[in-house]
Amino acid sequence: MRNCAKQISFNGSEGKHNRSRRYSGSDSDSISEKKGPKKRGRPRTIPRENIKGFS
Repeated sequence: MRNCAKQISFNGSEGKHNRSRRYSGSDSDSISEKKGPKKRGRPRTIPRENIKGFS
């Protein structure tokens, strides 16, 4: 039971922090992009298109 409560609390905290930072301004966005895991996901879609064109 304690674990469940802790997980919910953590998720809620992270979600609120992320939203606050994104809404806070573009400065935070810049930092977010450099750190962001989204950049790692984006490049994976680009090479796939290149490979398709090659074949």
